Amino acid sequence: MEKKYILVFLIAGFFNIDTVFAGTDIIKLGNFEIHPSLTAKESYNSNIFSENDEDGEKPDHDWFSTVIPGIDIMYPGERLKIDLGYSADIERYNRFADENTEKHDAKAKVNITSPSKNYIFTFENNYKNTKDPLGDDEQSNDDLKRADRIQNILKGSVEIKFGELARLILDASNDYGKYDLSALKVENKTSTTFGGSFYYKFWPKTSVTVNYHFGTIFYRDATLAENSDSN
Repeated sequence: MEKKYILVFLIAGFFNIDTVFAGTDIIKLGNFEIHPSLTAKESYNSNIFSENDEDGEKPDHDWFSTVIPGIDIMYPGERLKIDLGYSADIERYNRFADENTEKHDAKAKVNITSPSKNYIFTFENNYKNTKDPLGDDEQSNDDLKRADRIQNILKGSVEIKFGELARLILDASNDYGKYDLSALKVENKTSTTFGGSFYYKFWPKTSVTVNYHFGTIFYRDATLAENSDSN
């Protein structure tokens, strides 16, 4: 296997909001807090496709630039908490322009506490529009392109408190994944899980937990789905 060398130069760090808004690390808009960021780097990879030299061919190398802008928006309320975020990962290659990518990552989380504080509701969604790593390619860019992939994970839970000694948590999640290449459609799958956990404290240092979850994995485009799906 050909040795691989990776070199990274950080040419710009996180955007320092102090230079624009003196005396604060965040931007405040009413009760909302806004946290912007920007990172840039220049990298060199001596074997970007993780090739071996068994065929006598020299592995491909390249310089590439990466820019990562991002923003987080938070509402840190006492009974209502909101956390929204987005970031992009933009890569530009010098020799292999077909490997240029834009990856997107978005999140949303909401936490709600009842007035009695006996019920806590949590909802969360994470979305990714990304590509498989270059190392997943077995051949060079001329023979095989990286696969675009979409993934969305949705979660929800409720925590119920019974006094100071017992609590019950019910939760569910759905994980949806999809590739754009028809050759990889057999990997398109949906995973669903739901269940709960019960906690009871007998003494300050003694407690018991009972937990049960049930999940299904469904390969939506698999030819032999009955041999792929599972519970």
